Amino acid sequence: MNNLVIFDDEKDALLNETIEVSLQKNKHDKNFRDRLQNILSHKGVSPGETMNLIIRFGRQEALRKEEKYLLALGIYEVTKNEKINPVNYFPERIIQEIETTWEDFSQNNDSELNFPITFEDVTKVDDNNFTFLLKRSEIAKMYENHLLQYNPRTQRTSETKNFEFLGGEIPIPELNQNAVEEISQKTINGTLISSTLILNARFGSSSEGIEVVYDPHEKALTVMSGTLLDVIDGYHRIVGISKAVRSGSFDDKFMKIDFYNVTQKVARQLFGQHNTITPVRLSKLKEMNEDNPVNKVVTHIRDNSVIGQRISLDHDVIATQSDYLYSLNDVISAIEATKFPKLLKDQIAVRKIGVFLVEFFDELTELYYEEFLGDKFEQAKKTIVINKNILVGFMEIAYFMYTSGISAKMTQQIIKKMRLSFIRNNPELKEHKILNKKNEVTHSKNHVIKYFQYKLNEVEGV
Repeated sequence: MNNLVIFDDEKDALLNETIEVSLQKNKHDKNFRDRLQNILSHKGVSPGETMNLIIRFGRQEALRKEEKYLLALGIYEVTKNEKINPVNYFPERIIQEIETTWEDFSQNNDSELNFPITFEDVTKVDDNNFTFLLKRSEIAKMYENHLLQYNPRTQRTSETKNFEFLGGEIPIPELNQNAVEEISQKTINGTLISSTLILNARFGSSSEGIEVVYDPHEKALTVMSGTLLDVIDGYHRIVGISKAVRSGSFDDKFMKIDFYNVTQKVARQLFGQHNTITPVRLSKLKEMNEDNPVNKVVTHIRDNSVIGQRISLDHDVIATQSDYLYSLNDVISAIEATKFPKLLKDQIAVRKIGVFLVEFFDELTELYYEEFLGDKFEQAKKTIVINKNILVGFMEIAYFMYTSGISAKMTQQIIKKMRLSFIRNNPELKEHKILNKKNEVTHSKNHVIKYFQYKLNEVEGV
């Protein structure tokens, strides 16, 4: 062993880089996770804590020296790559100290937490907004159990890292480590003020069909199973507080919580308002109109489907040279042209139909991948599949499937059975008045709906 090894800032930066390279190299290897968890379990690190270390590292949080040693040791034992061998970074004295004094994470075994969670003494501001107090230890407990999400689509940055063995991407926050450290120290010495954290139970995310339930008599707010709880404002404070709580000595004061249950895009609006951004587009105003259930469905599609990236939030008319295919108004109008609005009688129906249409459009996008995600100008020369008026027809297919009890996973099979062809030289399109004499797509929603209904009649055996 090299007795001259000094763990300084340079070695720390090199170790961070080496861990990063190793994790990225093995991101598609699910066996890597299992082997890493197994090895570290012998060091008193549970499988959940191993994943917690990787996630925190991926978020660019500053790990404690002991945690970084254990992570590097586990990766080295799995890969046998000498570049990440801890002996190259840590002096023998520090390694001995960690190995002989590390008491594992057993003291935190009772801190496992999951939804549903009920908050007490909650004040209801309006249907989608609540306020209450929460102790710093409780905030840290939720954070350490990954119940508080960093959602890049509601923040200034959208950077993510993909770790397939963790089941997908980890959002990477723009963390100022100096700010996190300052917050942590203030939490420890009792000088951190009890400011407001803004959280959002992301609309449409709960497996229960509804994210929150408020009991006005008990003044209790329950966050339901499967809910994604996003941090809209206060992520640095949460990370800093959690770091202080992990140290074991901290000032456990209350923090004020401003709690919402809105769509991802309205949450971004909240973030913008809090940071003096003033959106003014008609599409945004329509999206924020919570009285219209169609708007809720459309924003759920926009937030959660693959095609959502090509639905503009900021433009009411989509220019030819724009990368967007549709405005929010285009999608709203397409749904309103069908009988879907009659089904949107309550919040549960809104969510069910929203979830169905997300899956429907994901299947549709996969079937017409180049058309929906490729160069729209080139595609428009050959096909009308991405035309906003044809969108009405696709909504008619979705309505037929939903009311017939057909899974959205069957979308591609249904469309293939309909024998639809959107190539501009298809004579059937002119026969049914979908294309006019100038080879332009009709503006008549009735023509489009009748044509798609005619094609649906050809579907058998579904």
